[in-house]
Amino acid sequence: MKTWSMSRLQLLPLSALSLISSTLAASSGYAEVYHGQVSLTGQHFATDAAFSPKVSLDGEITSDENLDSRPRAPKGEFHLFSFFEGDANVSGDVSIDIDSTALRGAVGEHGHFWFGRVQPLTEGTREKPFRNTSAIGTNWVQNQANALDPRISGWIGGGLHLALADTGLFSTVALSPVYLPTFGPRLDFSDKAETRGSRFAKLPPLYYSYNGELFPMRYQINTGSMKAIVLQNQYLFALGHESTFHRLTGLFWSAPAPDPQVTTSGKLQVNSETGVNVMVSAVPSFPRENFLGFRWELRGIFAKPDLSLVHELRSHRTTLSASAAPLSYLELGWLHSLLPAAALAPDATGVVTPRYARALVWGEINAPWKLSPSLRVEHHLTEGQRGVRLSQGLSFQATQKLLIAWRAEILAGDDGGYFGAWKSLDSVSLGARYQW
Repeated sequence: MKTWSMSRLQLLPLSALSLISSTLAASSGYAEVYHGQVSLTGQHFATDAAFSPKVSLDGEITSDENLDSRPRAPKGEFHLFSFFEGDANVSGDVSIDIDSTALRGAVGEHGHFWFGRVQPLTEGTREKPFRNTSAIGTNWVQNQANALDPRISGWIGGGLHLALADTGLFSTVALSPVYLPTFGPRLDFSDKAETRGSRFAKLPPLYYSYNGELFPMRYQINTGSMKAIVLQNQYLFALGHESTFHRLTGLFWSAPAPDPQVTTSGKLQVNSETGVNVMVSAVPSFPRENFLGFRWELRGIFAKPDLSLVHELRSHRTTLSASAAPLSYLELGWLHSLLPAAALAPDATGVVTPRYARALVWGEINAPWKLSPSLRVEHHLTEGQRGVRLSQGLSFQATQKLLIAWRAEILAGDDGGYFGAWKSLDSVSLGARYQW
């Protein structure tokens, strides 16, 4: 039985490119601008004897006409993100995701509405609103197929962004009737065989110990009605003020939890074909979460600090983040969650679940040169869950369209830490990207 992950619902064929293109052209009578890139990479992991291939294919269609409101946004856009990787020793992974896709129309001189799939807080600003290292981004639904570099996912629906001329005040309202939870690396469950997954999949317990004997565990995932999971409303309201000095946003959003809460029950069973094993029935649920928060982007002072706070009303989870860019190519940040004691308690097996958004400090260097070095460091500071990710690279812009890049990933940490689970997956990669 396949995982209950909703990633399958996000797949669309490449022929959708032509369909979206026709829709954009027919809707308003304007042309489109096509962009795309393809990357071919060979990556070698410390656990493997040879390089593994990975192909990434990204594409976009954007209208050549923008809204009259400021900041300007294309009236129509379509984005595709995908990768395909293979390996001789473990199951490879595939991810095809269509995001940041919308049709827009002007409302007055400084407002607009949209229909499609976008992250609502990106509407009305030129700047990237957040990443997974921000308080908002870490609580939002994500595409974690690329486990080390997750991407914030959009909502499928519509909304309205309005700005009052000469006052700096703005507001955003968004509604989505379709819910797609966070999905990650491929993970296959079976009631007859061992659970398997791609390289970065986080496997559940595979064996149960009883009286000194180990019994294999098999899983049945009981999702119930998929319609009841997918057809759930999500809504957001944001109000803020923007000037040359800052952008301050207060917001509220309500949505089912990005990650499931899983209720399990098990029984010992004897089968003439598979022998003795433990059959586990897992029932995932996505309880609704309600968030209050704010974000303050300071533009008129040194390092342009960016501060965020988000509080979840049901679980009383509070997340804080801060980042600053003291140099144009250097960014530093901090991310932390304040959790109730119950959330930090060990589970039935005595394991405390490591959390990415807890006691994390990070830094990133991206030099904008023809021969450009890059470095990213992420470090968790919690006792017993310490861990570090070191990602370093070097890229060479051979031509205007061709980029050649080398990258190394080093992972280390405590066994109970977030990065500790992957510390045997150090890797190096070499590849090229062609853009058009």
